[in-house]
Amino acid sequence: MVDTVGYCGGANELDGFLDTLRWNFNCDGHLFPHGGLDHIKYAISLLDTGSNRQIPAQRLAEKTEPSEWAGDLPAESDPCLQDLKLFWQETAKVYVDKDRRCVAVISLMQC
Repeated sequence: MVDTVGYCGGANELDGFLDTLRWNFNCDGHLFPHGGLDHIKYAISLLDTGSNRQIPAQRLAEKTEPSEWAGDLPAESDPCLQDLKLFWQETAKVYVDKDRRCVAVISLMQC
């Protein structure tokens, strides 16, 4: 398995975190015998706090701490705890930098 660093809530780190998880799930699927449920539990176990971000200036983000966000999900009743695709979508809703996509589109249009 690829060593996965805990996710601390940074929009720039989200894609790398999710890519590493996907890689581990695809290459080491035997370590996750219950499929999606095990994947979600593993991903949640890697959600960290912003105080652990490597760049000090990013430690004071206004977004919800990933570990708190996961703790606030109603135990086992939230649909995103049952379906990996929904889990990815809910994580993206909270942590994706929405402006990044707009900036990328504008940059492509200016080329």
